[in-house]
Amino acid sequence: CLVATLFGVVFGGKMFEGFKSAGAEIGHMVIERDGTRCSCGRRGCFEAYCSARALTNKTRYEMEEDVSSEMWKTYTHDTADGRTAFEYMDTDRTARRIVDWYLSHLTCGVTNIANIFRPQVVMLGGGVAESLPRPDRKEPLPLPPPPHRAGNP
Repeated sequence: CLVATLFGVVFGGKMFEGFKSAGAEIGHMVIERDGTRCSCGRRGCFEAYCSARALTNKTRYEMEEDVSSEMWKTYTHDTADGRTAFEYMDTDRTARRIVDWYLSHLTCGVTNIANIFRPQVVMLGGGVAESLPRPDRKEPLPLPPPPHRAGNP
């Protein structure tokens, strides 16, 4: 899931670009105050937690911290990537922790986007997205109802 580069907003059949074509920079929406430094210079951006690069860096760091991790059987520090932890999440505690970390941040960011735009469909693509656990169904999962507001039962 390349958060910064693959997010688009379409209004009335046209791609929203914003002022000077710099709108919809959802990857730089802060999801963790004072969090990890992002490539933009800010801290806590969605991209700093949910890009393929962020997941790869987290996986490599956690592998170095746990030399007994099963991930070392197939990967080295240089070959581990965004899919590595997903591959081992059912058999390795460190991998499971990485996946949980990633999914908690991804859920936060996607929920923020859904709360802003209320889309009919949320699509995730890319190599990491192909590794995400998903229900065995052909129809998309429904979004939760909008939040309750006074006068809106």
